[in-house]
Amino acid sequence: MSFDIKDIPQTINSVNLEQEKMYGQNDLNVIVNKIPGVDATYDMRDEGIKIRGFSASSGDIYRDGVRASGQVRQSTANIERIEILKGPASVLYGRGLGGGIINMISKQANFDSPTTINLRGGSWDKYGGMLDINQVLYDKLALRMTIDHQSDRSFRKGIKQRDTMVSPSILYDNLEGFNWLVQYTHDNLWRRPDRAPAYYDLPKGVSLKTAYAHPDDYVKDNFKSLRSVMGFEINYDWSIKLTNLYRKAAQNFDHIYGGNYCDLKGKLSNGKTCNYQGKLQFRRAWQETANITYSNTIDLMGKFNTGSIAHDMLVGIEYNIEKRQPRLALTSAYPELVDPFHPHWNTKKPHYNKLNTKTNHKAISQGLYWQDLISFTKQWKMLTGLRYDNYEFESNDQIKHQHRSYDGHSLSPRIGLIWQPIESQSFYTSYSKNFSPYGDRGLITLSTDSKTVYDNKPQYSRQYEVGIKSDWLNDKFSSQIALYNLELYNIRYQPDSVNDPYTEVVISVKALN
Repeated sequence: MSFDIKDIPQTINSVNLEQEKMYGQNDLNVIVNKIPGVDATYDMRDEGIKIRGFSASSGDIYRDGVRASGQVRQSTANIERIEILKGPASVLYGRGLGGGIINMISKQANFDSPTTINLRGGSWDKYGGMLDINQVLYDKLALRMTIDHQSDRSFRKGIKQRDTMVSPSILYDNLEGFNWLVQYTHDNLWRRPDRAPAYYDLPKGVSLKTAYAHPDDYVKDNFKSLRSVMGFEINYDWSIKLTNLYRKAAQNFDHIYGGNYCDLKGKLSNGKTCNYQGKLQFRRAWQETANITYSNTIDLMGKFNTGSIAHDMLVGIEYNIEKRQPRLALTSAYPELVDPFHPHWNTKKPHYNKLNTKTNHKAISQGLYWQDLISFTKQWKMLTGLRYDNYEFESNDQIKHQHRSYDGHSLSPRIGLIWQPIESQSFYTSYSKNFSPYGDRGLITLSTDSKTVYDNKPQYSRQYEVGIKSDWLNDKFSSQIALYNLELYNIRYQPDSVNDPYTEVVISVKALN
């Protein structure tokens, strides 16, 4: 279902990636960081993106309308457009942290796109290219193969990465109302992370180009997905769409991180004493984790009239299974010390000898949703929606041999009133609500320790928004102005995010943004 942007009573931004690709930009957080209300900071584990102050990196990023779960960096190698919907979006997308969602639209087989070749290069040994072949075999069948590779280094010594993506797709359209798209995507990102201490914690005279990564450090982000979308037009006004997806996102790493500098007086930056004067001491982290998602959705879309009132309606059913299996080992102090001015590693990293985390998480959810764009006149419209979600969750800690589970349900409403006095101007006011049953970062996780204080009510947010969407100069220029009040309840947080990043507890307080 596709609405005109002026018929949606929420702030929406769209980014066409063609220009970004011309400048060699593939990182999602760099691309969206220029959007108002979106902030991004470097995060080794994910994108570090916040929308209206709420994290969106682990649970509120989507590919083609399906949640891209997992703790991975999101490659845009096969993406042609990015849409950012700000504010709660649970009516159509289910659980979320409430600041908004990012939806990446992928390149897929069609009957219009040409075949293109792209080569790019830049400073710091950046080079890459894309081969995008879209071939119409005959009037009912189209094939597309997109291959992208990019490699680059950093201005900081020893820091580098490379990314390879392959995505074939096939589209069949019988020209009588039935179409079927099948797409497979495999993206493999390898990088040597830069996890040095903050520059202001280092002694004077250290060059900005100095990095401290061990030669054997690595992070591997591996993403695989198989997507099927079948559509059937019942008649001119009504259609059905069935979407099925299998997705596996894994992030494995082994690297040093943090780092404390002991000055010549035997003091750390926090004032504590130390006995390795003039040297840096690091910690080390090892991880293997996988997020597996099975997503199934049926949408019924149609238009009808009740008297003089027009309706554009969507009814859908969604069934999802998500599994997450983190394996994490942390060391309190890496044995080798490093000169901050002339870093050099003399030893290989030892294999970890003890896991801190070995837990299996599983979440099952069912959603039933309805949305209706009601047009009373050409000037006055109302967008209403309601979603009911039922969810089950369980965690099994294989180290402590502890198990915990819970289930629940949530109701997410949405209503917006739209006034369009002329075609180019749209004034709106809206209310919407979001829910997140699993955790603050959007990951499906919960402490299995029976002593942990928590409640099983979801974290939820609600937003009131008023705004104006305008087109100017014969649609050559557009603008959006919005005022909103966004509230967060049942806030989840991590008591010890450094040593135990997977334990979440809940406090029942209220926050305003």
